[in-house]
Amino acid sequence: MIKRKDKQYLSEILSNSIHFNNLDKLTENCLANDDGWKSVYNKKNIQAFSKQNLFGSGITSIRYRTTLKQKLDVIEEFAYRNMLDYMPLWSKEFIKGERLATYDNYKLLKTQFKTPFFLKNRSYVFVLLRIKTADTLKVIYLSVGDAEYLNTDKGFVRSKLYPTVYKFTKLNDAEVQMEHILSTDLGQDLPLWFQNASPVTNGYVQANIRDCESIVRVLENWEG
Repeated sequence: MIKRKDKQYLSEILSNSIHFNNLDKLTENCLANDDGWKSVYNKKNIQAFSKQNLFGSGITSIRYRTTLKQKLDVIEEFAYRNMLDYMPLWSKEFIKGERLATYDNYKLLKTQFKTPFFLKNRSYVFVLLRIKTADTLKVIYLSVGDAEYLNTDKGFVRSKLYPTVYKFTKLNDAEVQMEHILSTDLGQDLPLWFQNASPVTNGYVQANIRDCESIVRVLENWEG
């Protein structure tokens, strides 16, 4: 296993120290700013983009936007209230998830994902935050480094989520715009140069497009 010299794949943020208003503003600014995003896909009602070094992280972030037909309340059930229960419907890499704590508008979660055979599987511990208005729903992910959750199961590597967001905006009575930005460092055994290599970032893009298509399909056929 390659040992990275940097430690930025470890989150130093504690769940009880997050300023949620600042996190909301940060993700909103990211969604509103198209500067530096490279178009990598524009088909089937999906636009996808990539950008390196968002948040000064060094990693390549992936972004997409599309539209779908569903109500925000139904999307909230799917994307926030019972997200772990429904994730297998749209993520083929998802292994399992666990609710570590639940609060009024955020949760502390642990998830595990499969990776290609030559890599260890990945594990995340993160805050899941909900911000809702009459016409929008934002769900934000952010890795935390709480001491009681630092241990990682055998066969897994801890990965890190920089501020990662789904935003659903009501366009009219029948249609919602979905936007997503994913920023993840896959962990200690994968140097940044490897994570930023074209074959890897192309894999990120394809995985996100596949997940986007699955989310749209599931939500538009949702029966609750």
